[in-house]
Amino acid sequence: MADTDKAKEQVEELRKKAEAEGERLREKARSAAERASHEGSELWEEATERAHALADRARHQAHELGGALRDNPATAATALTTFGLVCFGLGLAIGAAMTDNRR
Repeated sequence: MADTDKAKEQVEELRKKAEAEGERLREKARSAAERASHEGSELWEEATERAHALADRARHQAHELGGALRDNPATAATALTTFGLVCFGLGLAIGAAMTDNRR
């Protein structure tokens, strides 16, 4: 009987230690999850702020470009025509380089 009582006491002691260790690990995991959540929130806020700043900057630059095009329509037409001709020439050159018509 003494052996079974002693074994029951040891089992009960091990159970209490396991419960205490489980609680410690749950608390550690909860703390890590809270930290990760907080850091994730901070990163999300920073990314949102940067995206808004970038959108504002792009909107401002587009507005300035629109104003410059309205103020100088001839220059804009010349620049766009030149760009188009350069791209057309590049396309012809690439096309000629890709076709192999050597006889």
